[in-house]
Amino acid sequence: MMTVAPIRRPAAAPRRALALIRVSKERDGMTSPDVQRHSIDTYAAANGISIVDWVEGIDESGSRARSAWWARLDQAITRMEAGEFDTIIVWKFSRTARNRLRWATAVDRVDTVGGNLISATEPVDNHTASGRFARGMLGELNAYQAELIGEGWKETLERRVRDGLPGTGRPRFGYTLDRTYTPDPALAPVVREMYRRAIAGNGMASITRWLNDHGHRTRNGLEWQTAGVTRYLDRGFAAGLIWSKGTFHPGAHEPIIDPATWEAYLARRASTTRPPRGSVRMLSGLLKCAGCGGPMMAVRSTGGQGNYGCARRPRGGHCPTPVHITRELAEREVAAWVLALPEQTALLTEAADRAKRDRLTSIEDRAAIEKLILRAENRLSNLTIKLLDEKISQAAYDATEAKVNDDLKGLRLRYAQAAPIPESNLLLEVPRLVEGWKDSTPALQNRIARALIDRVIVHRADAPARLDIIPRWATRK
Repeated sequence: MMTVAPIRRPAAAPRRALALIRVSKERDGMTSPDVQRHSIDTYAAANGISIVDWVEGIDESGSRARSAWWARLDQAITRMEAGEFDTIIVWKFSRTARNRLRWATAVDRVDTVGGNLISATEPVDNHTASGRFARGMLGELNAYQAELIGEGWKETLERRVRDGLPGTGRPRFGYTLDRTYTPDPALAPVVREMYRRAIAGNGMASITRWLNDHGHRTRNGLEWQTAGVTRYLDRGFAAGLIWSKGTFHPGAHEPIIDPATWEAYLARRASTTRPPRGSVRMLSGLLKCAGCGGPMMAVRSTGGQGNYGCARRPRGGHCPTPVHITRELAEREVAAWVLALPEQTALLTEAADRAKRDRLTSIEDRAAIEKLILRAENRLSNLTIKLLDEKISQAAYDATEAKVNDDLKGLRLRYAQAAPIPESNLLLEVPRLVEGWKDSTPALQNRIARALIDRVIVHRADAPARLDIIPRWATRK
């Protein structure tokens, strides 16, 4: 009797998976990364799954709109779409996302490429309608829990503020904390000195140096930073106040400084808006160095003579041939150019004609761009209709919408840049601007010069001309 050997089927290739681990806060009582890793390893071994890579997100929220986790999740699914693996394993589905939109998008992308999103501790078969329904319910439950936690924190914060307590119970500089905040006898004088120095006109950087030089550290044991000093003084905790959502509330703790000191500090802060450096001169912001194309600034020579010099070199920048010119010479030549301008009738007429042609061109350009914007907006509308009719997947919609929106952004920028040049009559406007030039202050002369001049290029002393004055109408396209 003839025997037939059994057919040996090739063993199925093991599934390849990426393991995702996420914890919102690394703290006591959390499900640690090690616990999640052990559960995922055990599940993979029991089901013949080969884990090719691990991705961890520590202290990364799965519910906030802005979280570093979303970039990791997006990259993981992109790798699945590229064929690196066919499965993503998490400890629980909540580790993927607690945000409804992010969860739905992730699930849709995985399903679209025929992949698997598996929870090591929640037995759900996503290949059946019932399994997908259960997975969806778990996703909704996770989002609900995240919202519940958020509402709880919001109520807790509001209650603490009503009770005169800060939003968090962390230690505060200048105070000891034993259920209540009490002024620290050793640090309270330091806090008063900080406010005294600020009221006296010391800058925040100066106060920061004073604190660090005297060995005072933050409650975390770190050196003070200027931003931290500013925030500490501005928040008014030492004045017995609680800062919450942009408003001061009375605190239950004892203040270190009295109300008069606090009011004096606020008044000082309100009066210290940074003034512009130096006085405005006739040519401020107009002069450019021919050596590097950079700006020039007012400088004073050893003899006390006012000069303009390349601003890049003294600030650590590079200029191959830095240029200097006396302020008297530069201002004299520019003033002569401005005063002679009303007599340049032929020049102004040509400039006015060119501006008129440019205006017509810009109007035509805007009309063409406007049609392209309308076409892109219609494309977005049609895309939304296809998504609602389930003719395209969410992933396809997201990708196309992103591209169309990028195109729209560029078109709208071009539309704004193609704004029609305002109609003007240079033959009338220039004489009005120049009238009274000689009797104007340097600041007013600077405003007039800026209305007429785009830039003044300053050349070296051995050049044929020291100044090259470029009028505004010469730069219009």
